[in-house]
Amino acid sequence: MIERAVIMAAGTDVDAVITWILAHGGKPEVAPELSTRRGLHGPRLQTDGASAARPPSRFVLPPGALD
Repeated sequence: MIERAVIMAAGTDVDAVITWILAHGGKPEVAPELSTRRGLHGPRLQTDGASAARPPSRFVLPPGALD
């Protein structure tokens, strides 16, 4: 598993690294469904009332991808 934050912190070409991950069988972690709940513990909402979609925070590589 590779964290997106680590890729970004490395100061490399993020798009090139993600392209390499996907080309070697890596898959983005499945993001949870966006909530439309409101209230104190609901997600922050955009002006249109829908939650913002975020890029995946982790990528899962298959066994042997780094060999």
